[in-house]
Amino acid sequence: MRVQTTKESSFKTLCIGTSGYYFDDWIGTAYPPKTKKSSMFDEYLKLGFDSLELNFTYYRLAGREQLRNFSLKADKDFSFIIKAYKGITHEKAERETVKTVSENYLEGNVNGNFRGILLQFPESFHKTNENIEYLIMLREEMKEINLFVEFRRSDWMSKETSDLLSRDKMNFVSADLPKIGNLPEMNLNAASESSYLRLHGRNKEWYTAEDRYDYLYSDAEITQFQKDVLFLMNKTNTTFVFFNNCHGGFAVKNALLLKDKLIKEMKIEAK
Repeated sequence: MRVQTTKESSFKTLCIGTSGYYFDDWIGTAYPPKTKKSSMFDEYLKLGFDSLELNFTYYRLAGREQLRNFSLKADKDFSFIIKAYKGITHEKAERETVKTVSENYLEGNVNGNFRGILLQFPESFHKTNENIEYLIMLREEMKEINLFVEFRRSDWMSKETSDLLSRDKMNFVSADLPKIGNLPEMNLNAASESSYLRLHGRNKEWYTAEDRYDYLYSDAEITQFQKDVLFLMNKTNTTFVFFNNCHGGFAVKNALLLKDKLIKEMKIEAK
């Protein structure tokens, strides 16, 4: 949605959605009872969302035809973020694999509604010279694609990292995670044209829980995120916000609450 942020009628883009939509435990919680799996995306649209992280692309290398079919599911104003294949982020992929991911993305984006690729690196991805070189290689092979980078290790939280991403025109993902272990505290970074807020929940049993994303943000926590979003919007032209606390439809409940709070505070231009 386009949002008016100043009295001078300056407009910026705000995209709010969830990290995935295809979950059995959303039937009867986020979606109507007896929703068919084939209708889940339609139900997602009915909730009023105009943005979505596609996450099936993480589990397998998505073909261009699969991606083309998703691009055609929504209009040109919809925003898809494609989560990168785990063979790229959780392993050191060869250039040829990265090139295939890039080509499939570009050829699949027939409706022009893919806004970029999310590179979510695991906690085991340390800040080393080797990994910095790997990041640079990914940028070289995906030079035509908007890249969003999420780190899950605190050693990446530095000005050096911010400068690296800015130099190579990659976008930093500000992630909300439990304050435990090596997980980083949220860093509201707005050093590029686009900002990205990814909210995973604060489950203290992150390392042992059957579902680490079993966490419902409170109203007070959503109010704080509202302030964070406004901060990022003042710094960047486009702000993406995705809730990944997907257990039991919690992501939908929190995303709709945040959207409602922001709509009440700002003037929204209808499509």
